Amino acid sequence: MPVDLYLQLKEYVRIRNSLNTQNTKLLVKYEGKSLNGVSDLEAALVLENGEKCNVTGIQKNIIIKMIKANIRLNIIMKLTDAGMRNINYCIDVVNEEADIEDNLFLDSKIRSFETFTLL
Repeated sequence: MPVDLYLQLKEYVRIRNSLNTQNTKLLVKYEGKSLNGVSDLEAALVLENGEKCNVTGIQKNIIIKMIKANIRLNIIMKLTDAGMRNINYCIDVVNEEADIEDNLFLDSKIRSFETFTLL
């Protein structure tokens, strides 16, 4: 577990314990009430974009970030123990995002051509 995550969880548990509530759930609102209709596991497995996700989804999200950070695939495979199917999916996602960025860049440059306005 990353040190920062450990420290954040430790702080959360300290604050959680200070709420003086009878609720036994790990994740609660500040008043000590349960999160309506959300289990601890569901609440813990939420990605940055707010979508609920399973463990495989979280793994893919991390692999995508690793690929974008130019971490070599052999290292990613060793660290995550992900199969080639999931690795290839993540590579495709990164490539699609790069294609969109390339297309936007190219579009903006073409629109700046003087001849474009004549068309």
